[in-house]
Amino acid sequence: MKNFVGQDEISVTDIISSLKRSWRIVVACVCVGGAVATTFTLIASEKYELKIYLDLPRASELADINSNRISLSGLSHVTPEEVFDFFIKELQSDEAKVRFFTNTYLPSMGVEPSSEKEKLQLLQAVIKNQIKVVEPKLKDRREYSVRVEAPTAEKAIEWMNAFLTSTEDEARSLWLKNARSSINLAIQNSSRELSARLQLARQLRLDKSVRLNEAFHVAKAAGIINPQVTVARLPSQDNMASFTDGSGLFERGVKSLQAELEILNERKDEAPFMEGVRESELRLKLLQEQKPEDYRFRMYRQDGPLHMPTSPFSPQKALYIVMGLIVGLMMGLVMAIKRNGLFRFK
Repeated sequence: MKNFVGQDEISVTDIISSLKRSWRIVVACVCVGGAVATTFTLIASEKYELKIYLDLPRASELADINSNRISLSGLSHVTPEEVFDFFIKELQSDEAKVRFFTNTYLPSMGVEPSSEKEKLQLLQAVIKNQIKVVEPKLKDRREYSVRVEAPTAEKAIEWMNAFLTSTEDEARSLWLKNARSSINLAIQNSSRELSARLQLARQLRLDKSVRLNEAFHVAKAAGIINPQVTVARLPSQDNMASFTDGSGLFERGVKSLQAELEILNERKDEAPFMEGVRESELRLKLLQEQKPEDYRFRMYRQDGPLHMPTSPFSPQKALYIVMGLIVGLMMGLVMAIKRNGLFRFK
């Protein structure tokens, strides 16, 4: 193994003198380093970056879809937080990036992988580099950022728009599916509740008819034609109680009982005689009128318009050229010192 050691004594003056004698070597190495760095920046692929910030949509953008969600419908208003959560969940999913890769990246690049393995490797590279979603650093904020990397400024704009549009469309579709499922369930429950109320009303009418019919026969057998109540004296509390529980209905008399029996038997609609039925009917009607599919609303708010990048972020030409010059200078210094014998190897 070779090691280099210094001579007996090397002064700064010796080094400076050595560099003066071999300045051409130093200059040549610096030029070579700069040329190599410049050549690299010329042949390296340019990359453009586009970054945008996303936040909650404005409540006013959901006004149309909330216009029919009044309190009687039983549906809560759609909130910006609700739709934004659907959007962010889809934005961070691998499905969104795979969809971008299949529908946007491959067609725009005009490249079709020759094998499934190559396609998978390309997909992984796109997911890692081309599209990045960054969560907000502050916990009390909901502002997310999306970064797109592309070979041209035009493609950066195109890819960002395509990614956000496809993601929003898919998130809206998922939200609508969830909303429609909730509305359908509410319709089923309201319809079941309304049917149960009407069925209860019919059953109560039948029960009352049975009691009145029995009381009618008792009153007829007892010869009670008119109610056993006089104008001068109201029935006692005990008699009122018996009227209520049905045991003393016959005291109402044949005429009263027969008239009510006829009315009950001719009744076709129970709704006017049941509390809460009209509210149930209105709730069901409002639910059936819900058409969330007819409204197109934004699921996020974009912080400012998209601006086309004016220059690539990579390669960083100035930095690479400076680094090349520095490396060339260091190599030139080493070669100059070695050439003048200031260091020897053994």
